[in-house]
Amino acid sequence: MRILTKSPTISTNSCMRLDDVMTNFFDMAYNDTLTGIGNRTHLIEFIENNIKMRPNQPFTYIHIDIDNFKIINDLYGHEIGDQLINHIAKALNIYFKTESMTVNRIGGDEFGLIVDGRLSETSYINLIQPLCDSLDLGIEFDNRLIRTTLSAGMAYYPEHAKELKALLQHTDIALLEAKLDGKDGSKLYSPTMKDKILTKSHMDGLLRYAIENNRFELHFQPQVSTSDKSIIGFEALIRLRDEKDQLISPFHFIPIAEESGLILPIGDWILSESISKLIELNEMNGTRYHMSINISTVQMASKDFANVFLTSSMTLALIKAY
Repeated sequence: MRILTKSPTISTNSCMRLDDVMTNFFDMAYNDTLTGIGNRTHLIEFIENNIKMRPNQPFTYIHIDIDNFKIINDLYGHEIGDQLINHIAKALNIYFKTESMTVNRIGGDEFGLIVDGRLSETSYINLIQPLCDSLDLGIEFDNRLIRTTLSAGMAYYPEHAKELKALLQHTDIALLEAKLDGKDGSKLYSPTMKDKILTKSHMDGLLRYAIENNRFELHFQPQVSTSDKSIIGFEALIRLRDEKDQLISPFHFIPIAEESGLILPIGDWILSESISKLIELNEMNGTRYHMSINISTVQMASKDFANVFLTSSMTLALIKAY
């Protein structure tokens, strides 16, 4: 006996719901949830497809990072940080969102831009300058004026790299070069930049070793009265001894210490040693010298800085001595 069955039907509403699900799935997979622009996955697939489908077509990859974003987050909270990221994402979409340009958020405070052809540093600066000017003047979020800058690393495909991994590495190197050069700027990748990165890596290791093995020194430079040329105090100047027992100027290691966060234990040591030396000098000579101490902005931005400084045993001893 033959049984007849009714073929299943799919309603128009079901199809629409399925389309909505697929659209939501695509958005979640390829768009950043905070800003709505493309995410890292979108960027990676876009570059891979470009290389595969247009292997002879040059393009520029730009890696942008918000300078001192961690400090902003720590000082003002994550909500302010998120508002700043959103503001920058929208501005980048205005200045760089064209048929030949794409904008993506690829990390916490990082953006990736892809531009058809070879975009020069000058052209990049001209495009992004209005945003940089506004950030320098300050943007108000929740009645707080936030100022910051942007750093960027640039590399060309296929001139600087012919595959994805190398292209990303080279823009990272160029970005780090921009950071080491004082931030608030851009750098186009050059093979010679690798040597500087190796130097930075070596310095980072040397700083960690110095903290654990007491390889820092303080030199005290006299400060002289303009009226009678007498010594009225000192400025504490830190130096670092390397593995060859050579002294290294703070000019070479303080920026790296600030970027890595190692400036916090180093700064605490400077304060403690400087105050201890000041007490010793004044007790020994019956004087009331003062001591000038250079404090990093990173250290001052630390939440515990004031409390640690005011309650340290050396600070209390100094207050007692005076």
